[in-house]
Amino acid sequence: MAAAPAPHGVDGGTAVYLQPPPVPSNNDAVVVVSALPRGAIGKAPALDGLGIPRSALRAYRAAEDHSNATDPQCGLNAALLAAIGRVESGHARGGNVDKSGTTLQPILGPQLNGGPGVAAIGDTDNGLYDGDTRWDRAVGPMQFIPSTWANWAADGNDDGLADPHNIYDATVAAGDYLCAGDRDLRQADDLRAAILSYNHSTRYLEIVLAWLDVYSGGAVAIPDVRIGGATQVSHKTSNDGDRHERDERVKAAPIQPRQEESRPPSSGTSGPLQVGGPVKQPSQPKPSERKGPASDPSDDPVEAVRDTAKKLTNAELVSRTLDVEP
Repeated sequence: MAAAPAPHGVDGGTAVYLQPPPVPSNNDAVVVVSALPRGAIGKAPALDGLGIPRSALRAYRAAEDHSNATDPQCGLNAALLAAIGRVESGHARGGNVDKSGTTLQPILGPQLNGGPGVAAIGDTDNGLYDGDTRWDRAVGPMQFIPSTWANWAADGNDDGLADPHNIYDATVAAGDYLCAGDRDLRQADDLRAAILSYNHSTRYLEIVLAWLDVYSGGAVAIPDVRIGGATQVSHKTSNDGDRHERDERVKAAPIQPRQEESRPPSSGTSGPLQVGGPVKQPSQPKPSERKGPASDPSDDPVEAVRDTAKKLTNAELVSRTLDVEP
């Protein structure tokens, strides 16, 4: 699959949910879902912060199905989308979406005005998606900046619209973007290149890999948080008080040599687009042309998960399965 150049990545460098996964505080909580045998049925241990809202989980799985039907060589899995969705928006602020998957409150990043740590991107959508006619902002559950969305707009829920504020549309678009350039996300180098293409930051890479480790090994589905509609801009704030209620299963595809796969076509992912324009797929440098970031020592919390992130170079890591009861 070809890709459009995205010099500012998907989110313009504005992801702020950059907390590493929580660590159990006592021996009683050390056992996590990943320790259960594959297919195990039973109540998952309580481990704060590891829940995935049901609506978000459904969207991640639907996007995985779409990708496996349209680009099976990519090997995209729901665990990677969940890791990025966790870092970008806290899973749409805890699953605060309506029945169609559209956010009940706008999820907008800060103005991309060239301030500390953010790119300077003038308005490209006339405020259509972000309500800002001076500067662009990252928008929606997967935090697309309008200029990147213009090239990757997708209709993930088959309603004829491509809306970055809709979790089904945004996750399908994110999956297409991650698979660009003939990537095989079961290969460690391609996986890292894909994540860095989303946000050009070593810290971002490490945190996403750490969450990928968690979600590949175990997590729990939790109820959605429904706050209601809002007209004011809503900035991202940390909300890590996740609680589990029921469990579901998410499979992470194993790292293996690329091969053709056969899957039934995914429903709810096609149809004419009425918003956002046609999906464009111009060329982009292949992942092999990218240079990985050099790690630099620091005293921030990322050091605590650096070793975990590095383990993703091992084939067995991404082959883990999230096994939880319905």
